[in-house]
Amino acid sequence: MLSTNSVENVVHTEIRTLLIEAGTEPAETSLDDQLHEIGLDSLRLARLLIALEAEFGIDPFTADPEDAGFVDIFDVHTVGSLVEVYTAALDRITTKTA
Repeated sequence: MLSTNSVENVVHTEIRTLLIEAGTEPAETSLDDQLHEIGLDSLRLARLLIALEAEFGIDPFTADPEDAGFVDIFDVHTVGSLVEVYTAALDRITTKTA
């Protein structure tokens, strides 16, 4: 199981990679940063989610809306909320397999 710090490090690294590819030199991101304010438009956010799915092996936004753990991508506004969503999804997978 990945720790919250591990998930956070991966999210920060993937954001930085995307912003560098876009030609910007990103500042350090914090958990409180709004995704749109750091330069993640809808296309970059989609690319970020694809990269995170490849890294973690899950897409936490494809769950059934009736499930207790469902989170809509439109409710995720900060780096921290993105970290929380992936951490919770990974925890659910670990709990199911334990």
